Amino acid sequence: MQEKVKQPPVYSGVCKSGKRVFFFDVKKASNNTNYLIVSESSFDKEGNKRRNSLMIFNNELSPFIEELKKAAEHFEIPEPAGV
Repeated sequence: MQEKVKQPPVYSGVCKSGKRVFFFDVKKASNNTNYLIVSESSFDKEGNKRRNSLMIFNNELSPFIEELKKAAEHFEIPEPAGV
């Protein structure tokens, strides 16, 4: 049986927000298309580390981004610091 070789991420980014940390990782699937994994890391009230992930494949990315933009319209988003 052929052993799978773990490929390095195409892109990795981190967003820290208070006690939560969001990780954005773009990886390459076995069919050579990219997919996005958004993971959230936090601690519960007992101090145990929690991690939740959402995987979005290439064919799902456009509708996901469009719906995210629509949802973001319902927020007052402050300008980033230093702008």
